[in-house]
Amino acid sequence: MSIGDILMASIRRSTHETSMLRRAYVLGLWEDVAGKSIAARTQQIFLKDKKLFVELSSSTARNEAFMQRDEIVRRINEQAQAQIVSELILR
Repeated sequence: MSIGDILMASIRRSTHETSMLRRAYVLGLWEDVAGKSIAARTQQIFLKDKKLFVELSSSTARNEAFMQRDEIVRRINEQAQAQIVSELILR
């Protein structure tokens, strides 16, 4: 069993701890799911009430993320094997 599998099994078990671990997991996935160009221009990112808020320093990166927002949300949830993010809000 890999460390990722153990982490995900642990995440599924508890409630409050699950919430905190899932948030950290989502933030760790950002570069992989959004891509290097968007991640490089990300100034702030946080998860609240299943909404992922992302502040970008570039309008071009914001537009690119906007066009890919459904795919980004899908990939995050797929990687986490749970419905962690329901909406991506770009600023």
